[in-house]
Amino acid sequence: MLVLRLAKVACVAAMAFYATLVAFGNVTDYGTNFAFVEHVFRMDTIFPDATIRYRAIDVPWVWTAGVIGGLACGFLLWQVAFMSIGGEWFGMWQSQTWNGVASAARIFMMLIAVLIFVSLPDSEIEG
Repeated sequence: MLVLRLAKVACVAAMAFYATLVAFGNVTDYGTNFAFVEHVFRMDTIFPDATIRYRAIDVPWVWTAGVIGGLACGFLLWQVAFMSIGGEWFGMWQSQTWNGVASAARIFMMLIAVLIFVSLPDSEIEG
């Protein structure tokens, strides 16, 4: 049915709209986003007795490089940078203030759900 195809288009459009709003917010509120990256790298809000503090990076140009790299990565940003590196390596999940793991997981799940839905065959259109 054409309804299924229209539903897929609507889901992709919704994700594109969401990504556009996120990108707009990231560009127009650079200071907040930069502060997020800075505090994740500095590891200054994780548990006080965490034994992984030696991983902290307190070099401003590295924070800037992190922001630029993040802007270029889309999917990799959410899955690799936030979930794996920020969440696990830098212990971001321990911070009550600068923990982006839940948001990253939510966005990742929305993207995967839309990807699966869009990947389903459109048998009504074939033939």
